[in-house]
Amino acid sequence: MVGPGLARGRIQRRRLRPARTRSQAPLPGEKTSAGLSEIVHQALVGRPMGPGPGEFSGLDNSITPHSFRSIILRPIASSTRRGAWEAEVGRAEAETRVSKEETMARYHIAQVNIGRVKAPVEDPLMAGFARRLDEINALADDGPGFVWRLQTSEGNATYFRPYPEDDRILVNMSVWETIEQLRHYVYKTAHREMLRQRELWFERFEGIYMALWWVPAGHRPGIDEAVKRLAYLEKHGPTQYAFTFKTTFQPDDEFQRGIDWSAFRRCPALG
Repeated sequence: MVGPGLARGRIQRRRLRPARTRSQAPLPGEKTSAGLSEIVHQALVGRPMGPGPGEFSGLDNSITPHSFRSIILRPIASSTRRGAWEAEVGRAEAETRVSKEETMARYHIAQVNIGRVKAPVEDPLMAGFARRLDEINALADDGPGFVWRLQTSEGNATYFRPYPEDDRILVNMSVWETIEQLRHYVYKTAHREMLRQRELWFERFEGIYMALWWVPAGHRPGIDEAVKRLAYLEKHGPTQYAFTFKTTFQPDDEFQRGIDWSAFRRCPALG
């Protein structure tokens, strides 16, 4: 227990201690704002700072060079590394986009689909199909991304027979700039109505009847190539060589260079 006199003495001693002014020197071991500035400066640049006014007068005097690095510098360094990493990722993604766009510009998407008609095209049973043939072909010709389609001077491909042993199998083949543009034509235009009515004119086909594949821009696939792509898809499933709308692939330069394009017979529509 502390007596009243002792308590008063302590109070008096505290009151008698003179208050220091700004111009007086700090007590031994006391950290001032100027001292903290030097700690910060030394922690940042690795050497003591020159004379100058204090800059961190509001900081806790318990800060040391070690704690400063842990509390302030480490998050700053981490943030800097993260910013540099994000910038590098951004550059890499931009380069990838440019590379992808350049690759896509070098290739077009080819498609083939075949079907076995229920009767010759001239038969009355096929009248609904024959009547809309020119309309649907013109829709493709004017569609965004259209490049080329297999046709004779009559404007359609009903003359061609991909399988000589079966003269009821017709073929349709075309080339487009992108898969998305081809998909739009097939499923988002009046062509879709023809798909819905397909069974009116075509038998249910056993096996693969449609295939997609990438070709170099300017290449016009022939019937021989289309038949080989269909056969490969039938045997191996979707690959870079032949695939479907459900399972697609992006064009691959190395794969394309490995194809012997001279092994395919020239498209008969090109003469």
